Formats: sequence, C-alpha cells, structure tokens
Amino acid sequence: MFKKLAGVLVCASVLAACNLTDEQLSVGEYDAENNVIFSEDVITNEGDITQFKSIVTEAENTGNRPDNIPSEEPAHIVKIDNPSESTLIMYVSIWSIDNTFIISRGFNNDTESFLLLDADLSKQLNDILMGD
Repeated sequence: MFKKLAGVLVCASVLAACNLTDEQLSVGEYDAENNVIFSEDVITNEGDITQFKSIVTEAENTGNRPDNIPSEEPAHIVKIDNPSESTLIMYVSIWSIDNTFIISRGFNNDTESFLLLDADLSKQLNDILMGD
C-alpha cells in the first residue's frame, strides 16, 4: 500500500511541475543598437500564456484600429515559443500610448496589422507584462 501511495505522489509531483505544452512567453525590448533583447525570465505559466493569446485573438476579432500608426520602435516584443520543438508560436510588437496598448502580430507591420486594445484588454496585457 505504501509503495502505491508513494508512486502516486511522485507521479503527481512530476505532473504538477511540468508545463504540459512546453510553451514559454518571453518579453523583449530594443537596445541602443536596435536589437531585440529578451529577458532571461520567461513565463511558463500556462494560464498567463493562454490569457496573452486570448488578448491578441480578441483584439484581432474586434479589429479596432488606432488613429495613428506608431513610427517609433515598440516598447515591448513578446514571443511565445516552444523550445523543445524549436517552434515560434506567436510574435507580437507592443506600443504603450496613454495607458493603452497598440499591438501588431507577426513581422508584418503594414497599417492593417496594427490593433488598438480597449481599456480592459490593456489592463490584462499590462498585468501579464508586469508579472501581476
């Protein structure tokens, strides 16, 4: 009986410690030489990653466009990747303007790719970026 209980506890501990999807979210910023430098602190919490994906999807579905397209480099670059499979899942540029965010998904920055987040989505995004 003790062996079975110990085996169950070990399996449960291993499963709880794993991120089942192996996805990670990294936040980067441009340096003085115009290179994107990603933080070594990555987010592996599946809930935060799913929430970030949902924010981007909701913004795409809403389709709110900003009045002005930013001309400067983004304040943040967020990438979601799966290092174990060597895949890039999502790449998003983020500009912060007057407590709201403008995002552009992917490497394509034509005017149609820019999306304005509403106040609720901006707060959710800020919470993820700030680690709340």
